Amino acid sequence: MTTAANAAMAETGAAQDQVQWVYRDAIAKPVQLRSEQSFLRFLDAAEVLLDDRSWTSLTIQDVVATADASVGSFYNRFEDKMALLHCLEDRLGADFAAAMQAIISECELCEDLLADVDGLIISLFMRLCLQRAGVIRALDLAQRIELPQPGAEDGEGFAGIGQVLDRAFAEFAEYLNGKPDCLAGATTAELHRALRETFWLTRENLLYGSAEPDMQAVHGSLRQHFFASLRFPA
Repeated sequence: MTTAANAAMAETGAAQDQVQWVYRDAIAKPVQLRSEQSFLRFLDAAEVLLDDRSWTSLTIQDVVATADASVGSFYNRFEDKMALLHCLEDRLGADFAAAMQAIISECELCEDLLADVDGLIISLFMRLCLQRAGVIRALDLAQRIELPQPGAEDGEGFAGIGQVLDRAFAEFAEYLNGKPDCLAGATTAELHRALRETFWLTRENLLYGSAEPDMQAVHGSLRQHFFASLRFPA
């Protein structure tokens, strides 16, 4: 298991007490703690495996073996492999929203942090892309190969990682817009766009760019892009 996978699993565990995982209307929160733990173990196993392999090469047998469970136990919880990925998608979005809210809480406790809020959020983007790279790549691939078919119900197919995180971007932009001394002059819509664009560029740099990027240089470049998107000087 790689360092990134270890970090991702640790971060996942910290959020389990806060989030009720659901797969649309097909999978509800397990009633028994043991059943819930088994459900989460499948998600953790898939994340670890995706750190080292592609979504298309991942098999249910791999996930079951890594989770130390049975195939029957897997199908008691997930309709198929794509249902598992939808759960990973939901968990990623929930974890990200919780992390964004944590930054807001810290800024409320110490408003001096608002002076470097762009640096904080870019650091979060970078950490997310590094620690959850396997899931993000899997969702990127699923978006290309599992597009909703005509007549499909809402929730079928994959809209892409940007839309999974979009609500958190919108809430954070609204929070920043309510702080008159922070990025004064930027509208909520402009802040929302800048956050979305900067995350997208972070993803491209760290997941699909140079194999060994200079992290400090990437952070500085992303910060410049964020301010350029707002038409502000860095």
